[in-house]
Amino acid sequence: MHASPPGAPSANLISTIPPTRAPESLSAILPLDRQYLPTIYLSLYLPTSHLIERDVAVPPTTQAPVPPKPTRKPSIDPEAAQKLEKSLATRPDKHELIERNILKDDTVAPSLQAAKEKLQRAQLEDKLEHALQARPKPEELVKGGILKDADAPPA
Repeated sequence: MHASPPGAPSANLISTIPPTRAPESLSAILPLDRQYLPTIYLSLYLPTSHLIERDVAVPPTTQAPVPPKPTRKPSIDPEAAQKLEKSLATRPDKHELIERNILKDDTVAPSLQAAKEKLQRAQLEDKLEHALQARPKPEELVKGGILKDADAPPA
């Protein structure tokens, strides 16, 4: 339990004030300095108008006025906004961008996308290597009449 400052009202003294009547003077009930009269305790027993008259409480209407919010100018001018809207309206859809190889097909989960691309590249390299191994030699092309003898590289 904490001690109250000297001259402060005791709990018994405050609880003896009847809540229905407003005294003529605060000093008649509590002969103490104002610094020891907390507004919270007094507002429980005295009407707010009485506390305002005695300069113990501040009337609620004396709040500082709220300044108006400053108006912000738009960060983009109307002409640029219209140009952007027009560009967005005429842009190609996702399916068209995938067909033109601008976007990658996202049928695979993002965590597997890199592995899928690596596999496709390896398959393409294998296919190209096999095609190079199977292509005909210059002598075979000369025999078939596809390549002239003068154009054939030396063996």
